[in-house]
Amino acid sequence: MHRGSNRRYAGRACCPSETEAAPRDALVADVTPPELRGAAFGLRQALDTVGAFLGPLLAIVLMWLTASHFQTVFWVAVLVLMALAYSVSAYPAGVLSDRLGRHGVLMTGLGMLIAADLLLALLPGWTALALGVAAWGLHLGLTQGIFAAMIADSAPANLRGTAFGLFNLLTGVALLAASVVAGLLWDGAGFQATFLVGAGLASTTLVGVMLLR
Repeated sequence: MHRGSNRRYAGRACCPSETEAAPRDALVADVTPPELRGAAFGLRQALDTVGAFLGPLLAIVLMWLTASHFQTVFWVAVLVLMALAYSVSAYPAGVLSDRLGRHGVLMTGLGMLIAADLLLALLPGWTALALGVAAWGLHLGLTQGIFAAMIADSAPANLRGTAFGLFNLLTGVALLAASVVAGLLWDGAGFQATFLVGAGLASTTLVGVMLLR
């Protein structure tokens, strides 16, 4: 498999539909005490990724039993790796955010994203790919539940559903725009430029979060 194609889907993760996410997150926020919101959203995020972890793992077993191509099996094992890193880090990240504050955990997650982008862009081979994908999974675990907890902390109780819906809307629009730009960069300048630009944008975001803090 070409080195660039190894990384094409490294940043993707399975997640619930936006129509399910907003009311679910509002419900979690309503029934959870403020001092436990980070843990609650971290646990919710971890449970979300169980299927993303177990499904590909089952696929690996089936391919192994049918003597499938090693490279294909290893590639699926890498998607599993991201889901595993995502799942195991989400709940501890939420607990830490309850005890130490949301911003510190969020900045750590952004640091993981920068590391993942640099690994995927600059280092060759399957080992670098696995490390980059694992770092990307840790980034998701350290940020996605924290975003939800921060919205729950900030939005009035009677507007939480609207707040989560707006957050998911903006996230979807941003993801669409980012996917288009990433595709253009990938085709025009190669996968390395795509991940390096991603690292630059993540670094800018990290500086912004530090200033806002």
